[in-house]
Amino acid sequence: MAKRQNYSQEYKLKAVKLIVEQGQSPAEVARSLGVSAGNLRRWVRQHEEQKALRKKGYKTGRYQARSLMRQLGLGVSGDCRRSVFKESCGLVPE
Repeated sequence: MAKRQNYSQEYKLKAVKLIVEQGQSPAEVARSLGVSAGNLRRWVRQHEEQKALRKKGYKTGRYQARSLMRQLGLGVSGDCRRSVFKESCGLVPE
């Protein structure tokens, strides 16, 4: 069974920029980088969603979780952050 490849955020961003800024097709970039076109399309979609959220003034990623923690007046312990994040995402059964 093939081992799952993990790509850094920097690598993903560079690949997305080849598509978004330079106008290359996901298939072209996929062939040149040895990545699946499906992964590239998902990275582009995620990048566009985050860009739209930032434009509207929303924070993304871990900064969003920290902001939420501050708004709720909760401490900064790792366990607390994880449990609040899971609850806010609906990952904890009721």
